[in-house]
Amino acid sequence: MRRSREKEQHHQAVLREMLRLSRSHALVLLEEIDLETLPNLTEDLDYFVGCHEAASEQWSPRDNPSYEQYRRHIISFIDATARFSAIAPLVPEERWDKVHRFATLIFMEHHREVDLYQIDNDILVSRP
Repeated sequence: MRRSREKEQHHQAVLREMLRLSRSHALVLLEEIDLETLPNLTEDLDYFVGCHEAASEQWSPRDNPSYEQYRRHIISFIDATARFSAIAPLVPEERWDKVHRFATLIFMEHHREVDLYQIDNDILVSRP
C-alpha cells in the first residue's frame, strides 16, 4: 500500500514538473503596442461590448448583439449544463454567432459565471 502511494506521489510530482516546464514564458514587450495600427480595432471592440446603435434594418456583421446580450442569452439558456452546440444562435450568420458566443463564454468563465469543459468536438457549459 505504501509503495503504491509513493508511486502515485512520484507520478503526480513528475506531471506537475512537466506542466511547469510546458508553461509559456512571460511576454516581454520592448515597445508599447500601438492599437491604431490595427484598422478598426477600437470600433469593432465597441460594437462587441455594445457601445453602438444599429443603423440599418438589414443584418450585417456589425449588427451583432453585444457581449451583454450574448451573456444574458447564454445564462437564460442553460439550467445546470448545456453543450455549446445546443445554445441557440442570436443572429442568422452562423459563423459570426459562433465566434461571439465562444468569446462571450471565455469572458464568462474568466468572471466565474460558467465552467467550460471540452467534450470531443464540443464544449460543455455549466454553472458553477
